[in-house]
Amino acid sequence: MAKETGSRYHLPDLSAGCADADDPLESRSWPERRDVIYEEDEASGEDETRPPPRKPLDRETLLALWKDVPPMDPDALRRDVDSAVDQSL
Repeated sequence: MAKETGSRYHLPDLSAGCADADDPLESRSWPERRDVIYEEDEASGEDETRPPPRKPLDRETLLALWKDVPPMDPDALRRDVDSAVDQSL
């Protein structure tokens, strides 16, 4: 099975060509199955899949993103939370 570009993972074609054949992944543990699907091996040293790191935003961009955020009234927020949460907990 050809690996599709842009795909995060692929399911390997481990079929034997017969519907009655044993599942080739059945004898593997869940971590081993994950390694086969995500094409990882123990030599890579990675235990989990993580997104690629993003470049931090500069000061001007952050200020531009936050300039339209409305001001928050902390007392009103507290009243709203208190009215929604059972205070006897």
